[in-house]
Amino acid sequence: MNVRLLSHFIGLLFALMLTCDVSFGQTEGTSKVINFKKSDYEGGSQTREIAQLDNGYIVAANNDGLLLYDGVEWHLYRQPNGTIQRSIALDGSKVYCGGQNELGYWDFEQRSPEYISLIDQIPSNGRQFGEVWELQFQDGKLFARCENHFLIFNRNDQSCSINYKGERLVKSISGPLLHFRDSVAFDVINNNAFRTLPTDEGEFVDIVILQDGTEIIFTVGNGGTPLNDEDDARLTGLNDLLRRYFVNTIIEIKDGYLFTTRRGGVIITDFNLDITGQITVSEGLQRNDILASFLDSNDDVWLGTTNGIDVLNTSAPYHKLSPDGFLKGAGYACLNYKGDMYFGTNNGLFKAEPESFNQYSMVGDLVGQVWGLDVYDDILWISHQDGLFTYDGKILTHLYNGIGTWQVVKLGSNEDVLISGHYDGLGLIQKQQDTWKFIDRITGIDQSARIMAEEDESTWWVSHPYIGAWRVEFNDLLHPNVQFYDQENGFPSNQKIYVERVGDNLIFTSEEGLYTYDTDKDTVKPLKGIEEHFPTTPSFRRVFNGPKEDMWFITETEFGIMNITESAIDKTVSVAAIPELKQKLVNGFESTEFINDSVAYIGAEDGFISIDLNDLSRYLEKTPSLTLRTVESLNNDTIYYSTLNQNENVLELNKAEASFRIRFRSTSFIQERAISVQTRLEGFEDEWTVDDGSYFRDYTNLPANDYTFVARIVDGNGTVLSSTSFNIEVQSAWYSSTIAVFSWITLGAVILVLVYLSNERKYKKEKAALVIEKEKELQEQKNQSVQVIDQIRSEQLESEIAHKNKELASATMHLVQKGKLLQGIKDGLQGIKIDDGEKASKEIRRLIKVINSDMKLDNNWDQFELHFDQVHVDFLKRLRDQFPQLTPNDHKLCAYLRMNLTTKEIATIMNISVRGVEISRYRLRKKLGIDKEVNLTEFILNV
Repeated sequence: MNVRLLSHFIGLLFALMLTCDVSFGQTEGTSKVINFKKSDYEGGSQTREIAQLDNGYIVAANNDGLLLYDGVEWHLYRQPNGTIQRSIALDGSKVYCGGQNELGYWDFEQRSPEYISLIDQIPSNGRQFGEVWELQFQDGKLFARCENHFLIFNRNDQSCSINYKGERLVKSISGPLLHFRDSVAFDVINNNAFRTLPTDEGEFVDIVILQDGTEIIFTVGNGGTPLNDEDDARLTGLNDLLRRYFVNTIIEIKDGYLFTTRRGGVIITDFNLDITGQITVSEGLQRNDILASFLDSNDDVWLGTTNGIDVLNTSAPYHKLSPDGFLKGAGYACLNYKGDMYFGTNNGLFKAEPESFNQYSMVGDLVGQVWGLDVYDDILWISHQDGLFTYDGKILTHLYNGIGTWQVVKLGSNEDVLISGHYDGLGLIQKQQDTWKFIDRITGIDQSARIMAEEDESTWWVSHPYIGAWRVEFNDLLHPNVQFYDQENGFPSNQKIYVERVGDNLIFTSEEGLYTYDTDKDTVKPLKGIEEHFPTTPSFRRVFNGPKEDMWFITETEFGIMNITESAIDKTVSVAAIPELKQKLVNGFESTEFINDSVAYIGAEDGFISIDLNDLSRYLEKTPSLTLRTVESLNNDTIYYSTLNQNENVLELNKAEASFRIRFRSTSFIQERAISVQTRLEGFEDEWTVDDGSYFRDYTNLPANDYTFVARIVDGNGTVLSSTSFNIEVQSAWYSSTIAVFSWITLGAVILVLVYLSNERKYKKEKAALVIEKEKELQEQKNQSVQVIDQIRSEQLESEIAHKNKELASATMHLVQKGKLLQGIKDGLQGIKIDDGEKASKEIRRLIKVINSDMKLDNNWDQFELHFDQVHVDFLKRLRDQFPQLTPNDHKLCAYLRMNLTTKEIATIMNISVRGVEISRYRLRKKLGIDKEVNLTEFILNV
């Protein structure tokens, strides 16, 4: 298929889809929708009524009971009979609930919420009332609309009466509480007829009084009808939808009215009932059948559906648009042309239908990427992936059928010359004879010319985020003077360079702040006076010229506005960051379009974001805060403190209760602003905790002291937006209290006196026993002294024996040495030759000298025998007495054997051979009369 034909076919297909009723919302977009599923609150399906307590908690009548949302967690309170709850009404901290044959209230003034039934107050003939469909307070009375009658409770005297005359009970938006019968509205207080209804078609819903005083009654099937029964053109468009979708509830919101329906989700109007939006499942609702609606204290709308609870973030100044319907393509450019809004996306160009709410049609068959929209010469210029198109409101013309076009700019004040930026450079467009023509490509730049800014009448800058910037002087339109600037010309790097004209300043973004061009030095330089207003030097992505002499900026983490106010004597700079929008933009292709001083459109990843600039100022000034939820025990299920039923700001705990969890919450249920929560327990912690996303803090085993728990909210710049505090006193344990300490001291004193008296009585008895005991101790000490003396003597004797052993060992070693000496002399004498004469004489004199030297160490055998007997307890004497037949040499051999000397050592000492020692041992055995089986050494040791 021909590519051009295929493009036409796709365009027609898109046009058919987008003229169908596929997407609704405000012309300025739809609010963000937050979904709570049944699994989130663990309740039933239908939620029929929603309200808010004074402390900000949300309560809702649900099939499974009363739902309570504290901003962080859901809680479910079931009625005793487990009945479905259809309606609720608030009276201070009491939540009145109506169900099937059950009516009562939850009292949240108690530490543990308590349910009080009102059945006993109802007359017996009225207790089978079926469902309680509606509850309303009026002039101190509670009105309950049941299936067959009204129940009216008087809180003053606790009485209850029954009214069978009404069929519907409504608290009108701008009027009194009414009930209806036979198409007549009655004032419930005096039962007088209030109005006769112009129609009885459909169930009555509400009465709305417009700003001009017109009273409109709304019924389920007929929509709105003026009470004066006159046609009102303002109702035409609204009734078309209400009669198709069937209205359920009506509430007044900040900019008009919100209608919930049974089939078509939510319809929003202004105060004149002109439709400004419709929100359905396509925009994020869980269901299109909405049973209940409620505007909370933050101006956000809560919706009860047949299968979940939704919240519309109507308090935020941001709204979402998807011009290409369910495709939700990225938004790149938008423009107001001839009173209509045009939106360029990656799926084509779309026009908002006049007098419609979020219905769009495709312009011609222009599909594909639309990069830019500009208006010159009353013509819409469309920069497209397929080149350049023009559109005069009727005819779409393909002016340049070449490589993709980014944008078109006017060259100075010349009304007949335009410059186009393309994927690979610049192009020249001129008006010739009232017709615009693409002339030719401009030389000097062959890179992408997506980002352009004007320096003066004849000079433009073109920047490339990853290359650098070009300064183009159009002294010649087709061959201008082009000069390139990069890191060598003052930029900190060649990355993230975007150029924009903001006021009178030409500003370049970079990785390290903002830069500008110095014409005198022909270089770029840092732009002073901006970065110091940020906590750290930001890496700017883009800057844009705002509508009120301000600068809109995008950094790596934030999207925000900088206002610079200068006077003759002062310069004021303020920065308002909106970092939550940064994550929604088209990264690298961010775009803004200011329709006027009040409305801005920003390209987003899935469409566009419209911003009400007046609401934005109020939104940024609105500060979210924190409140305490509960203080709970970590050891059991005990709740020490709850904002549901306690107002004091001091909690007293004993030491056993000093392990607890503190829960807190933000006062805003939908937190769009990028904030962090920090906490500190003063008296225990010195530093602020880091925000971990949880809304609780745990503390265990705190010592007795006075503490202050402080929670605060800080923004992205570290500015403290709000804070709250709560005092906790951990008291000393009972045994360490002042009274307990005094009691302990008194008791101790009494015990001391009793002990003293008891000791005094025992003293005399113990004195005599003590004397006897002392005498025993002295005798024992005497005995111990004798033992000590004996031990000392023994130790002295052992010391002497040890000394003798040393002397004996020394003598023995001397004998061994002597034996070796004699052997050496013997060997020396054998080696002397008589014939050597003088040499032999000299050797003999040397040996005599050695003998004389050894004689000085020799104390003879008698000295050895004396030491030996001292050590071995007269061994030799005993040996002589027992064996008189032994010779002195035998005595010596026995002494050496008792010393456990070896045969070789004995041979050396006795100056005989080893064989001689063995013969001597044999002879000694015979003299001692020892058999050969007996060990000679062991025998001698036992002598």
